[in-house]
Amino acid sequence: MKRGLDVSLSPHPQELDTGLRGFSLIEILIVCTIIGILALMALPRFIGAREKAYRSQMQTGLRTLVTAEEAYFDNNYAYTDNLSQLDYNATPMVTVEIVDVVGNGWSARATHQMITDECGIYIGPATPPAGITIPGEGVVACTKSHRSPHDVLRTRVPTLHRRAACAILYALPASERLRATAFADRLGQCSRVRRVKSL
Repeated sequence: MKRGLDVSLSPHPQELDTGLRGFSLIEILIVCTIIGILALMALPRFIGAREKAYRSQMQTGLRTLVTAEEAYFDNNYAYTDNLSQLDYNATPMVTVEIVDVVGNGWSARATHQMITDECGIYIGPATPPAGITIPGEGVVACTKSHRSPHDVLRTRVPTLHRRAACAILYALPASERLRATAFADRLGQCSRVRRVKSL
């Protein structure tokens, strides 16, 4: 009688029942939903911080313009409305426009490619840019959009939900995808899942 381990040499050994199981589709979707909710809670603050950074870029562009105009005035005893005549380095994605040049003064506005807000400044007797409330000479002031971050979310969240549902469902195997389309109906399923359902 041989002692030791009895190792089966069968080509199909019996699998051991370890009691472990994988995650179900519903459990994965619940986790994804919770992660999405947490992300959406942080998104309004992120949007507000991003717009504040864009306004800061416009303010930087106008302050750089002040320095360039004063340097030009020292050499020519006059201001100019031609940016090409100034030693001015443009801020990326910011457009600066000199609105008015009158005697010993000038005014300008700045816009950003990513937002609809505007910033403005005026020096001396120049007329301030229209539509921007500037409290005093030499002060850079900006408008603020009337849409809050929550208003932005109302227009973007439905699209995010549809894209997330589509991405999750289309990544599943075909057999699981067919069973999951009923759940996709509640989220607003994408066209690719509709085509799978019609097969």
